[in-house]
Amino acid sequence: MKIGDIRNFDLFVYYDSFSNQYKFNLKERKPLWRFGTDEIGNITRMDNVMIECLRDWSRHLEKLKDTEKSIRNSKT
Repeated sequence: MKIGDIRNFDLFVYYDSFSNQYKFNLKERKPLWRFGTDEIGNITRMDNVMIECLRDWSRHLEKLKDTEKSIRNSKT
């Protein structure tokens, strides 16, 4: 269930009855991360997930640029 957004990321929360924990993800991104009992810790955890998302995005962008360069070079 979407409960809001944090820094332009949609925030989804789930209740895992098997582990009896609340878990979250951003923009329906897998995997799920668990909420802890500390509010500040939860915010820090979400910040870390967002940083990881941005790092992934940067790596994918670099791969895309390399692929585009390879395609241009192969056409010449």
